[in-house]
Amino acid sequence: MALISLIVLAALAASPRPPVTGFSPAERIEILKAAGAVRRGATWVMCADDPAPVSATIRAIDLNGDGRPEAIVTERTALCAPASGWLYAVLARADNGGWQLLARGDGQLRVIGRVASGGWRDLRVTGGDAPVILRHDGQAYRPR
Repeated sequence: MALISLIVLAALAASPRPPVTGFSPAERIEILKAAGAVRRGATWVMCADDPAPVSATIRAIDLNGDGRPEAIVTERTALCAPASGWLYAVLARADNGGWQLLARGDGQLRVIGRVASGGWRDLRVTGGDAPVILRHDGQAYRPR
């Protein structure tokens, strides 16, 4: 019986974590505000100056392997990001329960690698002069 228990525990430990789920409507509003987005009618936008804004989107992804979702907010805009056509913001749940901005900029953002520094995955930003790798330094994402 003890051997079977050990095998089951080993299998559970080796199995992948369940996928990260999305955010509640209240969390989505908190995330968008923390990302610097503003409400325009029924949509939230990061580029408030754009006369034809496209609503910002939020993606839930576990960037540091703790099983809790971080948030990546993106918006397509030629006005505020003429080189890439995209704005992004990366946020994580702060110790006080709010959302902490880890990175914000223009460019197409991609998550790369499995685990990088301090357990956080690296990010790649393209769309400007040259691709930039962002690495988490323990507090925020910064160019490597």
